[in-house]
Amino acid sequence: MTSGYPLKIIPEKVEVLDSPCNREFIAELLSSINWAAFRSAAIELGIDTLPETLTAECAEDAAFIDAVHHILMDVHVIEGRLMCPESGQVFVVSNGIANMTYVNS
Repeated sequence: MTSGYPLKIIPEKVEVLDSPCNREFIAELLSSINWAAFRSAAIELGIDTLPETLTAECAEDAAFIDAVHHILMDVHVIEGRLMCPESGQVFVVSNGIANMTYVNS
């Protein structure tokens, strides 16, 4: 496979557990995030509030930083599946843990 990233999230049960936001940490983390993949994952989880493009101004916007924190730290897939976009291989998420065992069929 050459493009099995990002895995598609197919959530069945999602929990949101609020946690305090460390805005400085999240702002520093932004440069490490693959924005297209992150935004796509958020949309798959039903969150379509992020801008299409990550700009330098975003790191200065407290509401934006809070939104990124919420998606990264507070939204948890408890039950569902992850699917490889190239092979269609499905990995089960159970009790919040993804079983990434590849089964060659």
